Amino acid sequence: MLIRVPWLPFRWEALALKWVIFYIRIDNRLLAHEMVHVQQQTEMGLCVYLWHYIWDKEFRYDVEFEAYRNGSGMTSTEADKMAKRYI
Repeated sequence: MLIRVPWLPFRWEALALKWVIFYIRIDNRLLAHEMVHVQQQTEMGLCVYLWHYIWDKEFRYDVEFEAYRNGSGMTSTEADKMAKRYI
């Protein structure tokens, strides 16, 4: 389910919470990126995912790298640069 919102924290353009993606503006690359997070949250469980995302910088880097690399179709170098913004 996609829900358009006027504002998200930390200048995020979108936020996936299980099966709901909140977004300010969305395109195919961002939607694919967020769908990777939906898959990660489904596999781990939302509470476990959020706990690690908030408190574990290495975990946050890993899930963002995977989302940028596999969802957004970036090269490893590009995905690394983008994921490092979250640590």
